[in-house]
Amino acid sequence: MPEFPAGALTNVGKLPFVLLQPSGDATGAQDNANFVAAQNTLPIGGVIAFAPGIFYTNTQWAVNVDTSQNATQNHKGNPVCLQGSPSTIICGVGAFTSGVISYHRATSYGAQYNAPADPTAGFVRDLVIDGTYATGASVGLDVGDGRGIAVDVTCQNFDLSGQVGLQVINRTFWTEKGWFRAQLYNNTIAARLATNIPATDHSNEYNEYDFTLFANQNQQGIVVDGTNQGGCNLKLKGNMCQTTATSGAPTGNVAALSLIKTQGTSPESRWYGGSINMKLEFNQTAQFPTGTVAPYGIYSDGTGYVRETIGNILHSLTNSNLNGAEFTFQGLISGDPNLAQGWPSTAFPGYGNAWNNKGPAANVCITGGTVTSIVINGVTTGLTSGAFYVAANGTITVNGSGGAPTFHVAPASQGA
Repeated sequence: MPEFPAGALTNVGKLPFVLLQPSGDATGAQDNANFVAAQNTLPIGGVIAFAPGIFYTNTQWAVNVDTSQNATQNHKGNPVCLQGSPSTIICGVGAFTSGVISYHRATSYGAQYNAPADPTAGFVRDLVIDGTYATGASVGLDVGDGRGIAVDVTCQNFDLSGQVGLQVINRTFWTEKGWFRAQLYNNTIAARLATNIPATDHSNEYNEYDFTLFANQNQQGIVVDGTNQGGCNLKLKGNMCQTTATSGAPTGNVAALSLIKTQGTSPESRWYGGSINMKLEFNQTAQFPTGTVAPYGIYSDGTGYVRETIGNILHSLTNSNLNGAEFTFQGLISGDPNLAQGWPSTAFPGYGNAWNNKGPAANVCITGGTVTSIVINGVTTGLTSGAFYVAANGTITVNGSGGAPTFHVAPASQGA
């Protein structure tokens, strides 16, 4: 692979890729100029490869993800992609509110059916994006608007107020069918899955997320805000230390996973029809002498919810707080009895009225009363008392008249 010295890009127009060397200019001016020159040599896409070392930029690297029209593609052509080495670090110098690196298509795809396949959106991989010199509410990698985006990065040290390590966000249209793998260390918000156009596009459907989290004091984990994570699969593991609270709720409702909706025009914020697999470890550390309360496992503001999702959730954090939100989840829940019993109500709904389980799987125990039949999900059981398994989002209806039976709901998903 040919190499170019710092600042030199001779004959790069003849290559299917460009290899950049770090310039050593900590102001960010030279590495930025080299990046711009490299991208200009790839008008129909290609790869910008980064040698080992530390790169600095004082200007956002806005990657051209929809290049000039390619004869074999509708809606513009192939993307520019970024490829690092095992020890490539890119430092943003200054404020980057929409990303040190911005990786978005600027043009939507148009009609999806009865047409040639839309072009995929490329990759960003093997890079460490560092916020040590970033100011304001900076973001490390800001990515979205495309199908099949592949990300494998480390985002670290975006630890000032409002800063975000990784932001998957719709800025032009939807972000679907991608792979997002990230090591997220020492960020005020580790990752945010959001939309900037909620009135028209809030879809993050069919994405794969694999996040490793290391959170310092009062640092948020993964925040889902105003997006539909339909058919998405989340793997979340790692460490979180204590918040500054000494009793009650964690400071700032800090959580490993937050489901909220601050976008007023977004129709919903949800995880639906996919999977959530979490294993989080709480570390009470003397390095932070104040505070004893761990972050929540999962936090909902009451509008963000989980529906018909499977997986396993294990953690040693503070019990989750759903604020009455739906959590129809099938799988083992260990270390979080609040989450295992996350249905909004367990009261007997009255004869002939379906009790809809809006929490994880449950055993409903019914005795006494004047019961004539018990129906599970529309199917008559032939019994008038006993313990009945009701899956997440399942229903049980007790028919009869007169005195009410004892109606007791016990968790069926709770582990140790």
